[in-house]
Amino acid sequence: MRAARCAIILSMLLAASGGMWYLEVCIPDRQWRGFELAGELALAEGRFSEAERHFSAAAAAAGCFGEDDPRLGRSRRHLAMAQAAMNGQALDAPRQAGAER
Repeated sequence: MRAARCAIILSMLLAASGGMWYLEVCIPDRQWRGFELAGELALAEGRFSEAERHFSAAAAAAGCFGEDDPRLGRSRRHLAMAQAAMNGQALDAPRQAGAER
């Protein structure tokens, strides 16, 4: 009986920790990807102010991954590109997703 209780408690703890991982990692990654894709589309279509808003939101979302995470650097670089485009300056085009790894 005691072993069954321990097994139930252990399985509940594992399920809860898996759920927390999903909330802390998967959901922010999806949000970041959505902001990045929307920003890239807006930038490609010349809607620089909108791109700036999306990349700013992407950088904020990527902040939860830590300063060393490449997603934060990518979002900051894209944000700078959108801001430069708004000011009539040219920066390098965004790299392809596979080239950044």
